[in-house]
Amino acid sequence: MRLIRLTTLVLIISMLATAAPVYAESAPSTVCNSVVLMDADTNQVLYGKNMHETKYPASITKVMTGMLALERGNLSDTLVMSYDAVFSVPRGAAHIALDTDEEISLNDALYAMGVESANDAANGVAEYVSGSMEAFAGLMNERALELGALNTHFVNASGLEDNDHYTTAYDMALIMSQAIKTKGFNDFYSVYQYTMNPTNLQEDYRYFHNSNSFFKGKFEYDGIIASKTGWTPSSKHTLVTAATRNGRTLIAVVMDCSANDDKYEDTMKLLDYGFEHFDTIQMPGDFLPETLNVTKSGISMAHVDTNSFGTLDLLVHDSYTAADVAVDYHLAEPDDVGNLVLYINVRLKEDSSLMHEAIGDYALTTKTEPLAALTDLRDIAAHGEISGSFGQKALFVLKIVFGTLTGIALLLFLVVMTVRMVRVHQICRRKLAAKREKARWAAQQFGGGEHRL
Repeated sequence: MRLIRLTTLVLIISMLATAAPVYAESAPSTVCNSVVLMDADTNQVLYGKNMHETKYPASITKVMTGMLALERGNLSDTLVMSYDAVFSVPRGAAHIALDTDEEISLNDALYAMGVESANDAANGVAEYVSGSMEAFAGLMNERALELGALNTHFVNASGLEDNDHYTTAYDMALIMSQAIKTKGFNDFYSVYQYTMNPTNLQEDYRYFHNSNSFFKGKFEYDGIIASKTGWTPSSKHTLVTAATRNGRTLIAVVMDCSANDDKYEDTMKLLDYGFEHFDTIQMPGDFLPETLNVTKSGISMAHVDTNSFGTLDLLVHDSYTAADVAVDYHLAEPDDVGNLVLYINVRLKEDSSLMHEAIGDYALTTKTEPLAALTDLRDIAAHGEISGSFGQKALFVLKIVFGTLTGIALLLFLVVMTVRMVRVHQICRRKLAAKREKARWAAQQFGGGEHRL
């Protein structure tokens, strides 16, 4: 009997242990010197290490190059290779042996960049988009700033070494987040091989093979939708990867990795950590009131349903709950056509080694009826914009009535004071005239010599 009871107790404990959730006790241990894990939908940083340190990117630069080509070009367009585009690539750097005046399609150039990491193709894309490689570098920097990549500066389309060509893991994650949302991008940055047709100068097919070990099969990871490697002696190994699992898309960037395998192993650790140990919370959700007061020039004008701003799915480590999250918000005044912007700052209440404490700053928008025209009681009655309790409505009306009466009283006061000042001025002028007349009469009566009694 004791044996049966003991066996039953062990089974119960085993079942409870199996049912209990498994929490990560620490963040992933990575050997690359700069890493970041980002949610692609919201650009929320889940985990980072030295993510804002500037590093040389090498060929992950071609993520930006490919995105700009797709944003501004047509895949069927023809690129004509210039002498500079071909021969500015150093010997030993990746290329597909293009020649001066060779014609290739933008489609083939993108596969050359995404699969072979071809620097000559990247230069050809730059000249096709902007007219020159220098102008394209300027365009790259403009686009980086638009995406919030504030610590990035590009000087070429390929990623070849230059002291002024740098970025950060965080900035590259922002760029990758936009790139994978660009139509067609993933097609070029997710394949192992590609065959390029003959050209006007090359009668043979060209066969491209990707050196990325995620596509070669050395490292297998389910859900990868795009990935780009890089290496130069100065940058060491770099890798940017996007993967999707159960409707969640994450981006992992690793930079300044000493060994080739390190970048893949660190990337998998980061992605596993994000997919397995983060839960969703919704904004505004339970964090904000059901309705928000809309004001115009400091006056309450209406109430707006918080749900009308939609929902924002954010992620917190599974060891935290909504109670560990702090939210600040500000509803901006509506513009003249009724656009409303709700600014939200979300963060953990305490420092954490398990996730990035600053969850993010977000702006949610909705639209209400135009409020700029509501300047008097007739407009209020016509538009019916004043909402809330009877007391709130009455108070608002009283404010307007009081303001109007105050204005009228002030006007009457000014009129009365003006009239009084005019009267005083007139009296003073009459007195002054009488004195002058009296003096003139005296001069006439007693003028012209001595007077005796």
